Amino acid sequence: MEMYNAESYRNRDILEVVIQQKEEKKIKDNEEKQKEQVLHMRRTPEIVSRPSSRMSSKQTSVQTEQKPKESNVVKRSEYIAQNNVSQTIQSLAILCLASSVVLILDIYVFIVGTGDPPEGGFRNGSLLTSLKQYEDVTEVFTAFSTLVMILSANCVLVCSMQCFIASKVIKTVDGPERAMKYFRECSSSRLVAVVGFFISFPVFLLTLMLCVVLRLRRTSALTAVVVLIIGTMLGLLCMLQNIYHWYDEMSSASRGLPAYKDSNKDDDATRDLNTLV
Repeated sequence: MEMYNAESYRNRDILEVVIQQKEEKKIKDNEEKQKEQVLHMRRTPEIVSRPSSRMSSKQTSVQTEQKPKESNVVKRSEYIAQNNVSQTIQSLAILCLASSVVLILDIYVFIVGTGDPPEGGFRNGSLLTSLKQYEDVTEVFTAFSTLVMILSANCVLVCSMQCFIASKVIKTVDGPERAMKYFRECSSSRLVAVVGFFISFPVFLLTLMLCVVLRLRRTSALTAVVVLIIGTMLGLLCMLQNIYHWYDEMSSASRGLPAYKDSNKDDDATRDLNTLV
């Protein structure tokens, strides 16, 4: 009897364990079904309908298409940056050369104009009739000539320094981008140098005019002064015209306007061809 009771208790324990395992298995199956339903709801109909092999091939093809596109974009940006850097360096080199020429000419004119007074006095056909007038004109001439020297020397220094530094920076890693960043950060000093050069040129013409008054006789001095005045006025008008059209094009580009109007595009093109011919 005792053996029977022990065996019955053992069978009951085994049965309870089996029933508990079945219940746990059902609970796990229900949880997995719920998870699959949630994932199924999140998926789009296109993704569910497509087989996995097709999806994998499609993803690989998209990735292979994106890689050459990204590489082409990177190469194009690098080419644009390098082209901009080279154009900026060439512009600065031309400006440096022009300011060097103006500086050398101004030094020569300064040496000629600050010489001794004429030996025959101021009554021998000169525009200046007294020593006081000669000294006053010499003072103005010295001030203008010194101003031209300072502006031209500053332009030569800034432009040559930026050309040299940019040529060194462009050889490093991401050189074109770093060089363009350097040019943007140093734009204030470059603007001062460029504006100083364009101011120094008409001032140099005035200095040359005063040198003519100091050193030449009346007839030749009057002729040279008239020619220099006309040349200075033409130079100033050309500068104003170029600055006006530059400002007009920059403002049109900032507003997103087209370069040519549709009605006048053909006329502008023929006009450009005529001016080139």
